[in-house]
Amino acid sequence: MSRPTPASPANTQGFTLLELLIAAALALVILGAAGALLTTTARIQSIEQERVPLQETVRSSVEVIAQDLRQATGTRVLYSGANLPSALLSNLSTSQQLVVTTADNEGYFTIPQPNGYPNSKSFSKNAVTDLNNPNAAGKTCAEKFIGNDWALVTVGNAVRWVKTHATNPCTGSAAKLQHAGYTLDDLSWSPDSAVMKIDVIRYYVGTATLNGVSVPTLYRQVDGQNDQVVAYYITTLTLAYSQDGVNFLPTPTGAPQAVRVTLTGRETRARKAGAQPATFTVTNTVTMRRVNFNAAP
Repeated sequence: MSRPTPASPANTQGFTLLELLIAAALALVILGAAGALLTTTARIQSIEQERVPLQETVRSSVEVIAQDLRQATGTRVLYSGANLPSALLSNLSTSQQLVVTTADNEGYFTIPQPNGYPNSKSFSKNAVTDLNNPNAAGKTCAEKFIGNDWALVTVGNAVRWVKTHATNPCTGSAAKLQHAGYTLDDLSWSPDSAVMKIDVIRYYVGTATLNGVSVPTLYRQVDGQNDQVVAYYITTLTLAYSQDGVNFLPTPTGAPQAVRVTLTGRETRARKAGAQPATFTVTNTVTMRRVNFNAAP
């Protein structure tokens, strides 16, 4: 039996050194492109993961402001010419500050008929108003009022702003409200007479120290008490007001029917070395409830 003849070296298939070098170069190019793609994808994901909390923060902050606007009662938005007491004229709504009034749902007290009714319908000439205490919510005067609170006294369409006594707002077994010199002498009691606790809420952008660094911050302040942080890294609050829901002005000139709220937030780091951090802006137009008290003539 004959044996197969071995292949000669000239017939052996293989790669030349040049071919191997070209293949290695192509592999390096492909691996480099794949690595760059993975790096870019990871960087984009990192940026988006950081941006998502910022977007959520800005959107939720706008909704906090919108909720107070929807619940606004009485004067609703404080503006010049709104028949306000002098103590409220120092904090009015502007293009960068919003001041609204909301009612405490559990702070509504009816006023009992005065002594001598119906022959006499006069309120006390002292700065003290009787309350039906506790109220329908089961809350007493002392539970709802502290010093320097604001309240609205309503008698029909007439409205009076009053401010509670600084240290002793509720007296006479907590059935009388002292309101620091504001009297109701010109009003006549009617069965719908009531006192309603009002919160005066102010929004503005300031700064706060976070982890040793000063950062722009959106604040919410109630009745001049300590500021509450709504969100960090909010750089601007811009407001516009409309009396017809169509034309908007940077400051209210009358009772607004709609308020446009714009908030801008800033990312906590730059995307590239030397680049400015990206920002995110949300705008929401809030239509006010058509419920308001007319100022007494």
